[in-house]
Parts: sequence; structure tokens; C-alpha cells
Amino acid sequence: MPAFALNDLNFWFQFFRYFVFVFIGYFIPGDLVLFRTSFPKIFRIPLAIVIGMVLLAVQGYIVGYLNIRYMSWIYIFFCSAVWLFVRKKIYNKIISYKIDKIALFLVIIGAIGQLSTIWFTGYIASGTATYCCGDSNDNLFYGTISKQLVHAMPPEQPGMVGFEFKNYHYWSNIVVAETARIFNLPVFQLQYQYSTIVLSIIIGLLLLALCNEIRVTKLFSRWLLFFFYFGSDAIYWFVALNRSVPMFSMSSLEDGIGLFANYPRAMAVLVSLAAITLLFSLKRKFSLTLLIITSLLFASVAGMKIYVGLFCYVGLLTLSVYEVLKERRSTTLLVGILTVVFLLPIYFSANVNAGGLYYTGFWRAQNFVVQPSLNLIRYEMARLIYEADHKWPQVMVFNLGFTIFYFALIFGTKIIALLNNKTSLRKLPIEFHLFFIPPLIISALVGFFFNQDVGESNTFNFIVSSFIYLSFYAALFCSYIMETKRRWIGIIFAICIILLTIPRAGYKIYNNINMIRNSKGFVIPPAILDAAKAIRQKTEENDVVLIDVRAFYFDKYSPVFSMLVDRPMYFSSEDFLHWFKAPVDEISKRKLIRDTIFTDSSILKVASMLKANTIDYLITDLNQQFGSTSSASFFEHWYQNPEILVIKVHKELIPASIFEEVAEATTASVYRYHELTAPYLRDYNGE
Repeated sequence: MPAFALNDLNFWFQFFRYFVFVFIGYFIPGDLVLFRTSFPKIFRIPLAIVIGMVLLAVQGYIVGYLNIRYMSWIYIFFCSAVWLFVRKKIYNKIISYKIDKIALFLVIIGAIGQLSTIWFTGYIASGTATYCCGDSNDNLFYGTISKQLVHAMPPEQPGMVGFEFKNYHYWSNIVVAETARIFNLPVFQLQYQYSTIVLSIIIGLLLLALCNEIRVTKLFSRWLLFFFYFGSDAIYWFVALNRSVPMFSMSSLEDGIGLFANYPRAMAVLVSLAAITLLFSLKRKFSLTLLIITSLLFASVAGMKIYVGLFCYVGLLTLSVYEVLKERRSTTLLVGILTVVFLLPIYFSANVNAGGLYYTGFWRAQNFVVQPSLNLIRYEMARLIYEADHKWPQVMVFNLGFTIFYFALIFGTKIIALLNNKTSLRKLPIEFHLFFIPPLIISALVGFFFNQDVGESNTFNFIVSSFIYLSFYAALFCSYIMETKRRWIGIIFAICIILLTIPRAGYKIYNNINMIRNSKGFVIPPAILDAAKAIRQKTEENDVVLIDVRAFYFDKYSPVFSMLVDRPMYFSSEDFLHWFKAPVDEISKRKLIRDTIFTDSSILKVASMLKANTIDYLITDLNQQFGSTSSASFFEHWYQNPEILVIKVHKELIPASIFEEVAEATTASVYRYHELTAPYLRDYNGE
């Protein structure tokens, strides 16, 4: 069930089992890959865990498509047996490393802050499940995809049984699904409670591992962790100065505390940091094994979040060109080529027509400045007047001004990254700049000037990638100021940056805690949870369910019932079906069937729809009336409580006599009777 209670002993027992699997299923396979490397133990552990997660996804992908999923247990057993045999040889080569206690403190505090956003997704209090504090629609959707992958590879559409799920990167869901399937762990708790604790801490350790590879100072590492975990926008400062609405009335585009509000992105960032760390290690000492695993990690990033993947691939491209032309080396080029080879089956198997971009000009900034909280709509009206008069120089002045304003407020204090000079930039290796600067620029520009065919304005995710990785250059400038200027100047500068940055993080943590305490967010009442439990326990796994959207309108926006009942859905989460470009004709057909079954007064039409389609249970509530009262003769009130009614469909009880008129009629007369009835009756009559 996608909900948990803190007093549930089974929840904590499963939590313990998860950590056992982290060691067996993630760490051991990953540690074998790092057999001949010499990373410090504090960094080797998170690197091994991330590598093991990706390897688990790879084997899950392969055995799933080959329909030999039992091989997963052989994979785990084989890796464990080999590791036990060679572990002494592995740990004889590990070097020591003294971790900075302040950096470790920032990792722990930052992880706690991030968990406040996501950890209480599905928290049960007084029998009510509350989904706080991220986007409940997205979180239920991510959890549903993971659940689908437990059942089958490739997954089905959560809201439309019989159709493969396409046009979405679900590689992170494979990691969750394989972990749940192999070790029999609850999917939803695994994704939002168990794994997030591990992943948030590992991200911080990987940042420190990368800092160790590029040989930067402790001060740089501390600033990097600060900006990564607590970095945010500056929108709230402008709103406060404007005094038009409360200070935090507008949300940020992205902030460190909210990273796990988008689970796939968090996973992609995690894997990208491991891949980049291995890339710089590979450049220092070549290893064929490391070359292959680094490429596999980079390819997997796109399978988790394509926007983060494209960021990395631009970096690989520019660094490859530099190495080949300047250094006559091909290490990064080989990584790039292998990445493409691995990427093809990972990305294109799940995508049919996603990813097209179209130009939108300055729409994003124009749309931003007219937000009511900013109280700047008069400037956009002025721009429109100039545009109507074809005064293009003035229009461009406004557009450029909006653009600067947009990026300054979106990036917040991270915008100081633009103040780096030649002296500060020299503190990082040229290879680092070649990997990060081009994708920082390109991602920001693509995200700003383009929308996409699937997801439309979802291209803001490109800007989010720039926001996340800009932390490196914000940290570089801060450490440069504090190391090169007088001590008192550095202290004042640091205090100012912290005070300007931290309010959003503090507010979000406080607001998250307040929402958790008061059970705010998307709520599923006990009655619905009880009904869902009954369906899971007393129906067959392949029984198909149809939801009455009149009774549960929230199911239109997200596959809520798909996650709750863990059964195939005939038609659910209509918005998500459109969002990911499920077949439009099939969506229209199933919508018609649903509406006919629940609202049409003709028993002939209702019976025809049920006979021609596999629908075993209907979910509605006691306040909804069926259009055809006569259809009650083949409906059974299977379960009910004050808020929900579950109806079992008995097709065998549908009287054949109601079809006699249609069976004797010509196809034309059927259409005259009702033009939409014939397509479904053809299947039933075998015509």
C-alpha cells in the first residue's frame, strides 16, 4: 500500500531489510567493479553503491525483456560469492582519507532538509494517508511506474491496460522495482522513505569525492555542499521589497531542499556525479573496466532524466574535442562513444515521439514578469504596446531586461558564479571547465528559448540542470573571495551570502514540518484505503478496474487508484495519458466506454461495452447514479462503505435477449440505432 505509519513495526523491519539489500544488491556488485581502484573508503562506498544500482537496473532491463527474471537471484548470488572470495585483496589497496567534519555536518543537515520535502509522502495519521510535501500527482505517478515494473518489463500504461508505457525515462524506477521485486520490499516506502535517506547522503559524499579528484580546498568543498543543499532563488527577496504579497507567496523554480520532489532528477544527478568522478579518475589512471562502467553510468543518466543526460553529453563532447585536438588523447572520446552505444537501447526503447523542441522566443521571461506576486505586469503591457507599433528596439530592450531579471531571480545567490575571473577559474583544471561551462550555457539557453512536444514547458528542466551544477562555480567564487581577500572582508562576504541564501531553505523546512504536523497536502481518507486493501486482498492480480471519474475526480490527474489497488486499470489518469502521448484514438474510445457505462440510460449500450471489453470491477461512490438502472441485474455490490462503492461485473448475467434486436439488424441499422454501438458489438458478435 502506498502509505505507512510510524508505529507500524513491519515498516521498520522492512527498513532494516532494505539496508541489507543496499549491501548485498548495490554495494557488493559495485565494489567488485572498483576492484583495482584506490578510492578512499569514505568515497569508495557511495561510488560502489551507485554503480551497483545501475548494474541492478541493467540486469533488470535485460532479464525483463528476455522474460528470465529468475536470473536476478543468480546475479546477486554470483556477485556475493565472488566478493567474499576477493574482498581481502580489495581492501588491501584502499587508501586513508580524513573527511572534513564541517563538510560532513553540512551533508547531514542538508540531507535532513531534503527529506523534509519527500519523506512523509503517504504518511498515515489517524487512519488518513497524507501525501506531503512534494507534488502528490507526480509522486503517485512515479510510484505507480515502479510498481508496473515489478510486474513486467516493459511496463504497461498505469491508466490504460494493454498498452506499453512510452515517452518517459523510467530507469530510476527500474532500480526501485528490481530492489522491491528481488528482496520483496514495499515499492512506495522503498522509493520515498527507505531510499531517499541513503541517496541524499550519498549525493553529498559524491560531491566530496569529486572535489577530491579535482584537488580543491576544503573551503571550496564546504561552499559546494552549502549551495547544493541550500541554494535557492531570489524571488522572495524581490517580493519582500515589493511588499505586494507575503514574502514566500511564489515558489522557486528549483532549490536544494526540494531536490527529491522530483525523484528521477535526484537519481540522475546522483548517477551523474558518480560518472563525472569516475571520468576524472579514469583520466588520471586508465582502466578498461572503469571505462566501461563510466560510460554505462553516463548512459543511465539519460534513462533517469534526459535533461541531466544531455547536460553531461555536451560536457563529454566538448572535453573530447579538446583532448583529441590539444592533448592527442582519446579517453573521453572513448567514454562518449561507449555512452552512445549503451544509450541507444536505454533511451529509445521507451520513447516513440518524445523530445521534439520548438522555439518560443522570450515567452518564458514574459510569462514570468506577469506573475501577480511580482506586480510588474505594467512592463509587459508596455512591451506589447511597443510590439503592436513595431518598435522593435524598444521591444528588445524589454525582452533583454526581462531575461536578466528572470535569471537573476531564478538562480538567486548562485548568480555570483558569473563574477569568477581568470584567477579564480585557474583554481580548477581546464578539463573541469570544458566539461561544465558549455552545458551550463546551452542548457540555460535551450530551457529558456524552447518548449518541447511532450511536456511542453517542461524544458524548464534544462534550466534546473544549470541551476544545480552552477553550484560549483558559485562555490568557486566564494572560496576565492575568502582565500584571497582580507579575513574580515571574507567573513562579511560569507555572512551576506548565507543570509541571502538560507531563508528559502529555512522557510521550506519550516513549512514542510508544519504541513506534516497538520496533515496538509493531498489526503486519502481511511474509507478509500480500506476499500483498496480489500481489492488487493480479495481479487485476482489480473482483474481490470474502471474508475468513475465523477466520484473521484483526482484520479483524472494521476494514477491514484492504480497505485492504491495495484490492479490493471481500464481507463485512469487521463491527463497523464495525454501528457505522455498515449494513443489518442484509444484514449477517446475508452473515455466513451467509461462514460457510457456510468451515465448512459440504455442497458443495450452498457451491456455492449461490458461484453466487448475486459472490465471486472467498477469503483464509484454511493452518491453517483448509474444512467441505466436496469444494468443492476448484472452488477454486484461487492464492497461498500460511506465513501466508496466497488461493483463486480458479472458478464455471465447479461441477458442475451437484449442483443437479439441488434443481432438481426444490418450494420447500417445498428448505426442508426446508435452510431457508437456497432464497433463494440462487432467484437461480441464475431462479425
